[in-house]
Amino acid sequence: MNTKHIGDISEAKIIASLLASGRTVLKPVGDNQRFDLVLFDDPKFLRVQVKTGRIDSFNSVRFSVCSLSSKNVGALTYKSHHVSYKGQVELFGVYCPDNDRCYLVPIEHVGGRECSLKLSPPETWKSRAFKLASDFEIH
Repeated sequence: MNTKHIGDISEAKIIASLLASGRTVLKPVGDNQRFDLVLFDDPKFLRVQVKTGRIDSFNSVRFSVCSLSSKNVGALTYKSHHVSYKGQVELFGVYCPDNDRCYLVPIEHVGGRECSLKLSPPETWKSRAFKLASDFEIH
């Protein structure tokens, strides 16, 4: 499958999960926005960027929280830098095909280039902060 098809599946899963949980979802016309969906949480409208997560070797759902900006110069395309979604979305809707679960993660809970949601608490509780996937799962 190509990345567009994978993204379409993730978006459909997030929409279905939000609707099944009783939420109101709006879909913008076209795909020129930095967000994929709008969640109406009366009285607020919250922009949602949909991402596909994967379970990594640390038993975490990992997903990207930025996009890669490319620059075309003649016939060549140069990958330039990662672009944050801060100020452009309020939430990430994450579908993980590895466990067929959907998560809704506020942008203030992510940082850098990617985010990890632990599927179970670590065996040793060190000072390192972690996020449990179950805290963000859409029900």
